Amino acid sequence: MKLSIRIALVVTVLALLGSLLISLFSYQHTLENERDIANTHITQLGNTVLRTAMIAVYLDNQEIADDVIKGLTSNEIVDSVLLTSVTGMKIYNDPKMLETDQLSGVVSIQLESPFISGDIIGELQILPKHELIERNVRLIAQERALILFCNTVSIALLVMLVIQYMFVRALKHIAKALHKIEPGSQDRLKYPANHQSDEIGGLVNDINHLLGFVAEQFESERALRLQMEKLERRFRLIFEKASVGIYLMDNENHIVLSNPAFYDIVRTKISCDQDCLPFIFKDVSLVNDLIKDTFCFGKLNNYDLQLAGRPSERPRWVHCLFSVVNTTDCDNVSNTYLQAIIVDISERKFQEQITKFQAERDPLTQLLNRRSMETQLIKLQVKALNENNCFCICLLDLDNFKPINDTYGHEAGDHVLQIVADRIRNFLRSEDIACRLGGDEFLIATIGKIASARLDMANLASKLIATIMEPIELGKGNVASVGVSMGIAISGDYNHEISKLQKMADDAMYEVKKQGKKGYKIYE
Repeated sequence: MKLSIRIALVVTVLALLGSLLISLFSYQHTLENERDIANTHITQLGNTVLRTAMIAVYLDNQEIADDVIKGLTSNEIVDSVLLTSVTGMKIYNDPKMLETDQLSGVVSIQLESPFISGDIIGELQILPKHELIERNVRLIAQERALILFCNTVSIALLVMLVIQYMFVRALKHIAKALHKIEPGSQDRLKYPANHQSDEIGGLVNDINHLLGFVAEQFESERALRLQMEKLERRFRLIFEKASVGIYLMDNENHIVLSNPAFYDIVRTKISCDQDCLPFIFKDVSLVNDLIKDTFCFGKLNNYDLQLAGRPSERPRWVHCLFSVVNTTDCDNVSNTYLQAIIVDISERKFQEQITKFQAERDPLTQLLNRRSMETQLIKLQVKALNENNCFCICLLDLDNFKPINDTYGHEAGDHVLQIVADRIRNFLRSEDIACRLGGDEFLIATIGKIASARLDMANLASKLIATIMEPIELGKGNVASVGVSMGIAISGDYNHEISKLQKMADDAMYEVKKQGKKGYKIYE
């Protein structure tokens, strides 16, 4: 509802209520006042004929008494008159006056002797016309109340018009102008006419000041928003165009945020409501331990991890950097996430493996070389001790190898060494060690049960020698074969020192050569 209508209704209702109350009060007051005036008028009428009535009573003269009664009843407000004397005379114009004690509103005037002051000789009783007086009194009271009511309503309407003109109209003008002003613009309100220095002018001034402040805030927020948008675009560009994979994960291993490079590296799509680790990493338990350590201690963890993939694929590796990120959302709720940055290092790992393989392997036979052999022998020795097994070292030297080199050339000799190395590698278990010491000399290390070590090693030697001595095709129809002299040392009979076991195996091998080659001997 409009303000002007509300003000008009309020003023009208208040004016009507006020006028009604004032009119009621005025009506009641006028009613009582006019009644008093009517009674006073009756008394005055009686006083005007008082002297004549006193004479009529003193003389008991009925004619004079009749004149008094006739004069009084000629007045429109007098109903009946009774004139009595102490001598018993009663003159009246209506018999009902004989029972004045049953009439209400009778005006009584004591009559004194005209000659002796204070000597009561009679009484003049006047009965007013109450209905006529009451009607006249009410008409006067109603007329005055109506005039007062009209005056009050007129004043209220005048006040309402003044308020409408001086106050509401100015406010409507301000509201209409304010509605047209766009927030943040330079438009301002104009002062209504004749209101520059009053409260409305002060209101306009305050509104303009507020509009100026809002414009400044809009401009500041606009600049800040542009700056934030620029920074967001830059960070988004960095995030999306980064060559490293970046993803955010909650404490249930669900991916919350990731960049395109992440999926390019892991090469799989992951739903946001499933555990992502089995889809990313091969060793999930190791990754879980790293993540738990990161969440618990809040420290930075970095590790080289192998990615999950099909067995037929070449292994792929990433360098992972795990850190904790604490954030607060719009509801002031704190959240903790794991941020992971992954870098594809598959090619580097592949080159490292090649380099390590080349550093540890004999370039011709791909067996362990002498330098890496020592490390592997120590590991196998420790395993034998932990499992309470014996540690065995075998030294092999090829017989009749030099004639092959001399007859068919070094390429043929290299081919023979490669075939022999393949036969040794295929014959042994995955946990056994095979090494080329140099030339045509090889070393084999294995572990076995102490109780059956000598028998097991004798069987192994017999079968391996037979395998190595099988003919080898050299190409162009040429075939060669080599013999094997093998010396064996078993730690269970003596001790676990590698150098001594090698010396024992070497001594046993030379005993075989002295006895005609092509055989084996276990050191006694």
